[in-house]
Amino acid sequence: MPDDQEAESGTVQQLRVLHRRITELEQAQQTLERSEKQLRELFENASVGVYRTTPDGRIIMANPALVHMLGYSSFEQLSQRNLEKEGFAPGYPRSLFKDLIEKNGRVASLESAWLRQDGTTVSVSEDGWVVRDEPGRPLYYEGVVHDITEHKKTEEALREAEQKWRCLVENAPDVILTADPDGTIMFMNRTVPPYTPEEAIGTSVYDYVLPEHRDVLRRAFEHVVQTGQSHSYELAGAGPDGRTSWYQSRLGPIEQGGQVVAVMLIATDVTERKQAEDALRRSENKYKTLLENLPQRVFLKDKNSVYISCNENYARDLRIKADQIVGKTDYDFYPKELAEKYRADDRRIVESGQTTDIEEKYILEGKEFIVHTVKTPVRDEQGNVIAILGIFRDITESKRQERELNLYREKITRAEQLASLGALSATLAHEMTQPLTAIRLSIENSLADLQTGNYPNDAMEGLKDGLDEVSHAASIIDRLRHFARQSSEKAVSQVNLKEAAERIVRLLNKNAQQASVFVYLKGLEKLPPIYVYEKDMEQLFFALIDNAIQAADGKKNRQLTISGTVKGEQIELQFADNCGGIAPENLDKIFEPFFTTKPAGEGTGLGLCVVKNIVFRAGGKVWAKSDLGKGATFFVTLPITKAMRT
Repeated sequence: MPDDQEAESGTVQQLRVLHRRITELEQAQQTLERSEKQLRELFENASVGVYRTTPDGRIIMANPALVHMLGYSSFEQLSQRNLEKEGFAPGYPRSLFKDLIEKNGRVASLESAWLRQDGTTVSVSEDGWVVRDEPGRPLYYEGVVHDITEHKKTEEALREAEQKWRCLVENAPDVILTADPDGTIMFMNRTVPPYTPEEAIGTSVYDYVLPEHRDVLRRAFEHVVQTGQSHSYELAGAGPDGRTSWYQSRLGPIEQGGQVVAVMLIATDVTERKQAEDALRRSENKYKTLLENLPQRVFLKDKNSVYISCNENYARDLRIKADQIVGKTDYDFYPKELAEKYRADDRRIVESGQTTDIEEKYILEGKEFIVHTVKTPVRDEQGNVIAILGIFRDITESKRQERELNLYREKITRAEQLASLGALSATLAHEMTQPLTAIRLSIENSLADLQTGNYPNDAMEGLKDGLDEVSHAASIIDRLRHFARQSSEKAVSQVNLKEAAERIVRLLNKNAQQASVFVYLKGLEKLPPIYVYEKDMEQLFFALIDNAIQAADGKKNRQLTISGTVKGEQIELQFADNCGGIAPENLDKIFEPFFTTKPAGEGTGLGLCVVKNIVFRAGGKVWAKSDLGKGATFFVTLPITKAMRT
């Protein structure tokens, strides 16, 4: 049965082929099922949204990620929405999506905003495509959606931050720039002459500073690049107005991958501060120079009498440097009893808060001096006394001159009194001589007549006694005349009037200062010497200068100008002041003995009288003119020759 066997063999072969196909189909089915399962798992578990819609926008498929992304609890809820009609936020039309697909066949990374169930929006990036039938008509649209809301927020935050930073940088008063390690500018926020920010890019940062500061800036750049450390420098460069300005410049590194790839420089204009510092420094130097050149000693103590500072004059007295006085007390420099007095004065000032003038002893190199000290409390903002400022000056010489002046005044007063007494004696002698002579002659005539007759001896003796007393009175008058002559007989010599005036001005200088009277000598150096008694000239200058000082009220500055000219054989001196003048009714009396307008007990009223006598004996004249309320001028003429009255 060969045929039957062949037939059987063919059937078996067919069965085997069928079985193999069935097996392959089963395997393919299983592979497909596994693939579908994997795709389903991928679809269900994907972190991005996956969807499918009909051409009119109905959602027919969406994975859980998209359901959750749009705020729904299930796909069934989501499927009730039409993506085209109610799926997109305003400003994001769905037609754009379709137009792009129609044009390109698919959409890649299209950013839009979808509405969530609660009305809020979610920003998405979408990849989409269209599935068509065989004629090419759209069956449905499919897409993958990425939630980029946080990314968009981050971008927006970065954009806002960048905008704020740029606004801040561009409007900052400081110059802000970045440059590569070689100093080539990559960014500049504002115009720095001669370049705008755009023009500055590519220029060198060294072009913006003064030539003498470029090496400093170059070393600064190198230091920042090499060490990665920030540093600050003060540099001078061009200012906004084109003039030189000073900048406080801070350089900092910009790193990338651990390497300094650029340098940021922030330059703050400190020109005004530098100018203020320079002005303050000049002011400090000026006042320091003033303080150090004051003849006074100046010190500052705290309220516990501990020294804070002093000027060089005071430090020199103490044989120290000025800065060495800090922390010291008076016990370090003075005897115990003097230091205790100083501290007691300090305590009184701190407690009372009052400025005090003190005349006290001062020890310098073992010698005792007299000083005038002004101690003033120094207060803080709340008014509390925190320190004591002391200023004192040596008045030992002034005190000595004051004693000399008082002695000189006493001598002048005695001289005035003696001169007046001499003048009075001469006047009295002159006035009394005539009546006494008449009395003597009358008595002598009476005696002669009586001797021819017989009269009682008692009458004769009485007349003789009267004649003897007249002789005695005449001898007294002769002695007065001799005294007056002696008071005017003084040694005459050549006198330089300028030198005599200067001696008296020095003597009366302190009194003049206290009365605010300034004494000026004008033209006296051109006068020739005259022959007079030198002390008389000093007394003349003393009386007329002191007269102006006494007339000043001390409330405003006054002046006395002493000038001299030569007129023929005479010198004319003028003593012109603006110290108030003399009342018209007193002008004719001022040279009379004992006349004065001062209160009782002040002055002798003999000064101008003595001046008149001195000038009269010298052969000159003296007179005065006055403008009441303004001032007075005394005129004195003196002969240049040796001739003098006796």
